[in-house]
Amino acid sequence: TRTRTRTRTRTRTMTTMLAFFSALSCVEAFSLLPTCGPSVAMRYSAFSSLRHGAILSSRASLRRKGRLQVVCEQKQSEGDEEVDKEEERRRKLERAQQIISKVRSEPQVERTSGIGGAWSSPEEVESHKPKVSTWGVYERPADISKAYGGGRKIGLGGYTQSEEEREESTAKTMKKLMEYRKSVGVDRKLEEEHMEEIKQALALYDKHMSSGAVSRAVKALEDVTKWTSFKTTVGGQVYLNLALAYEQMGERPKAKSTYTKLVGNGDPNVSSKAKELLYGFEAMEFLRVNATVRQEERKVMNFKLPEVWEYTNKRYDTSFFEKRKETKKQQAAGARGSGIFGSKTSVTGGEEVDLSQAESRRKEEEEEREES
Repeated sequence: TRTRTRTRTRTRTMTTMLAFFSALSCVEAFSLLPTCGPSVAMRYSAFSSLRHGAILSSRASLRRKGRLQVVCEQKQSEGDEEVDKEEERRRKLERAQQIISKVRSEPQVERTSGIGGAWSSPEEVESHKPKVSTWGVYERPADISKAYGGGRKIGLGGYTQSEEEREESTAKTMKKLMEYRKSVGVDRKLEEEHMEEIKQALALYDKHMSSGAVSRAVKALEDVTKWTSFKTTVGGQVYLNLALAYEQMGERPKAKSTYTKLVGNGDPNVSSKAKELLYGFEAMEFLRVNATVRQEERKVMNFKLPEVWEYTNKRYDTSFFEKRKETKKQQAAGARGSGIFGSKTSVTGGEEVDLSQAESRRKEEEEEREES
């Protein structure tokens, strides 16, 4: 609709312009009429109108040519783009075909998609295809036992190992177990050989710790650490006591390191105690509390007074004494001795004791007390 409207508008414009130029040509022709005559004026008018029409038509044709050229250029550019796209598509197809042919030419390797990773294809074994359909129609190895293992004869009671096989498997297991223990630093054989020395060291540790000689206790345990390890039960007990002694001596780094190694001990009691003591170190660090005792403070704590009472026979009663109550007790004892209660003896702890002797002993003690 827009194109038609534009065409009509252009046609009307051209018609108006032709009419204008025709009128102009007629005016020019009439101006020549007095001098040249009517025939010349008419010819000039026709020529002028034709000239102006040719100019307009040439201008319109130029415009049409310009529009056609633009359209042709657009179509040519679109065609070039299509050619480029087709060329790119062809190159991609050739590249994909090359990759496919390369993959197909490479030897195929069977791989698993699980956690176990890749595994190589099984060894090629001579295959066998059954002729009878009841046994299957797919190819299989000729010797299944050789290809996949097996071939054991199982009796009615199930498979039972022979004595030689059992001993061989046990020896292999023990050998692997010993290798593993050595790799993690566990040597039970060495511990068993020096078990007596380890027990003596633990007894010395208890003795020295009870008397306050911490350095001696540490030395007694350090002498046997060369025969123990952090993973065994006996070694865990030795190192736990050693860490406690380190802590009492103020060697916090050594104690913490020993507790950390004891967390992986096989004995649950040792490992749980090590965890608890480690938690105590963490709590001290979090609260910024230093519970380490210095060497001078340990000397004061270990100080003991000499036992002077061992050098004299005198004993002093430092308890509270009230004379009135003591007099009443003596009177009651005298009444029992005079026979008021019908007996001169008393049974104490299953033995008969003369009350008069007890009374005389009390009097002597009272006199000594008054003299003092």
